[in-house]
Amino acid sequence: MNYHLEHNRIWLEDDEGKELAYVTFPAFEPGMVEVTHTVVDPSLRGQGVAGILMEKMTEVLRETGQKAELTCS
Repeated sequence: MNYHLEHNRIWLEDDEGKELAYVTFPAFEPGMVEVTHTVVDPSLRGQGVAGILMEKMTEVLRETGQKAELTCS
C-alpha cells in the first residue's frame, strides 16, 4: 500500500490504485489548516491507519511551519 501527498491531502491506495483512506486539511488562514476529514475503509479499521495519516500530516505541517485546528471527530 502506498501513501500519497498532494496539497493539503494525504491518502492511501492499495496496489491496484483504489483509495482506502485519506485525511484532508485545507488552509483557512495564513499558517493554519483545518483537519476536516479522516476516512478509513472498514477493511483497515483497527490497524492504526488513521494514526499513520495523522503522523504524516503532522510531518507536513512541521516542515511547512503550519498549525492545525481539528474539526473532524
